[in-house]
Amino acid sequence: FIGQNLGLLLTHAWATTHEILLGFGLAIVVGLALSVVMIHSKIMSEALYPLLVLSQVLPKVAVAPLLLLWLGYGMLPKVVIAFTIAFFPIVITGVSGLTNIDPEMLDLLKVLKASRWQVLVKIRIKNALPYIFDGLKIAITLAVIGAIVAEFIGGDTGLGYLIIVSNATISTTMMFAALIVLSALGMLLFALLMVVERVAVPWHFRQ
Repeated sequence: FIGQNLGLLLTHAWATTHEILLGFGLAIVVGLALSVVMIHSKIMSEALYPLLVLSQVLPKVAVAPLLLLWLGYGMLPKVVIAFTIAFFPIVITGVSGLTNIDPEMLDLLKVLKASRWQVLVKIRIKNALPYIFDGLKIAITLAVIGAIVAEFIGGDTGLGYLIIVSNATISTTMMFAALIVLSALGMLLFALLMVVERVAVPWHFRQ
């Protein structure tokens, strides 16, 4: 059945992939930027943490219709929903990695009069990479969920939309085919991220 409908499934899979990658990419940029801000400013950290937690405890199924009303029914609200679900673990693991530094190393850098930028680039980021990739692996799966939730509620393309239409028309075979493709897509994205991790952080796997 999948072979007979491969073109249709791939078309919807590409739409979903596009939404996932855009939301995930935005989550990386915003999440890492917030991590850097939070480790350098206690005031910002204390102000942002409650907002970050609030953004996660709000049920996305309830928020998604509001975003669709505010942003329209194009790709933007789907990307925003994928982003809002995915960025939290990136921020948390980023902060953990950037702050979990040997105090003696930081003292040495102070003695050498290293700037904050030099400490960040030469020590903190390298130390944080394994933590960040742990967050990214969680985030990519959450981005998939976010894109599908958005398609369930207000999509006209994508695997989530195809699943909803199949359910409405009682096309069980098409529904299972879409679920199989969606599962394969999620596993592929996770596997690609693991490959990138092995290339970017080879020393972490030799320990």
